[in-house]
Amino acid sequence: MLLLLWPVMPVGAVVPETEGIRWHVRVVRPVSETLYEVMSWMADSGLGVEKKDLQDGKVLVTGIPKEKNGQEWRVTVSPYSALGSEVSVEITGGVDEVLVAAMRSALESGKAGGTQDVSETSVLPSPVLGQIEHVACIHAEAAGRSVQFSGFFIDDEGLILCTAHDLLEHERVKVMSNTGLFYEGDVVKADFEKDLALIRVDAVKEEAVRVGEGRNLLVVGERVYSIGCPMNMRGTIHTGFINGPPRKIGESFLWQAGIEVQPGGSGSPVFDINGSLVGVVKGRHREAGDLGFILPLEAIVDFLQEYFDQ
Repeated sequence: MLLLLWPVMPVGAVVPETEGIRWHVRVVRPVSETLYEVMSWMADSGLGVEKKDLQDGKVLVTGIPKEKNGQEWRVTVSPYSALGSEVSVEITGGVDEVLVAAMRSALESGKAGGTQDVSETSVLPSPVLGQIEHVACIHAEAAGRSVQFSGFFIDDEGLILCTAHDLLEHERVKVMSNTGLFYEGDVVKADFEKDLALIRVDAVKEEAVRVGEGRNLLVVGERVYSIGCPMNMRGTIHTGFINGPPRKIGESFLWQAGIEVQPGGSGSPVFDINGSLVGVVKGRHREAGDLGFILPLEAIVDFLQEYFDQ
C-alpha cells in the first residue's frame, strides 16, 4: 500500500531551541493521492489534522499535536503536472526533530528525479493513462448560467456518455475534447432517474472507451481511477478505493468509494487498474469531498441498451 512509504513514528520530545523549519519537494504522485498520504501520515503520527481547499487546486493541511505544545504544521499540496505534486512544509513553534526527519525522508523518497524505487501502486498504470484522450468536458447553458461537468466518448462517431442531472433545463451544450477542440452537442437521450445521458457531437474518433469490455463486479478495497474535468481541468485523474458494497440510494444502486470528487467531476469514467470501465462518477457526499458515489457498469449497460433498442 502507498502508506507504507510514510513511516509512522510517535511524537517525540519537542526541541525548544529549534523554533521553525520549512522545505518543499516535488513527488511523482497526483495531488489527491499525495494529499491522502500526507493526511493519513500526520494523523497516525499524533497530529490533529484540518484540511482547507485553496485556489488553483492547492490544498492546505494544518496539523497540531494533541498535547498542544505550541507546534504547528502547515503542509500545502499543489499540482505541478497532471501526475505530480509539490509539497511545501512549514513547521512553527518547537520542532520535534525525530518527526521532522521521518516526514522529510518520506517526502524525499518519492520526489521527482529521485534514485529510490517508487512503489508500483504509486505509479499510474499505463492502461489508465491511455484512457485520458477519451474524456470530454461538457458545458451546459440554461437560463443565462453555465454548468460544467464531465463525460467520455463511447464510440468512434462522437457519442458521449455523461450524467444527466446538469441537463435538466439545458438550452445549449458545448463539448471540449481532450485535445482542446470545441463541438456543439446534441442531447440524444437523458434519463434523470438513472442520472445518465448521451450527447452526440460531430467528431470522428479512432478510439473510445470500450463499454462492452468493462467490469461489473468489484472487490471492497480495490483501487479505482476516475478521469474527468473537475473545475474545468481536463484529463485530471483521482484515485481511491472501493470501501463498501453497492448501496441503494433513492432508486439507484451505487458503489461507494474513498475517492476525491471535485465540482465538475460528475460524469467522469471510472476504471480499474487494467483500464477497464467499472462505472461513472455520480457525485460526492455533501460533507465529505473524498467520499464518492459511482454508478455501476450494469446501470450504464442497461441505459445504453434502451437507447440502441429505440
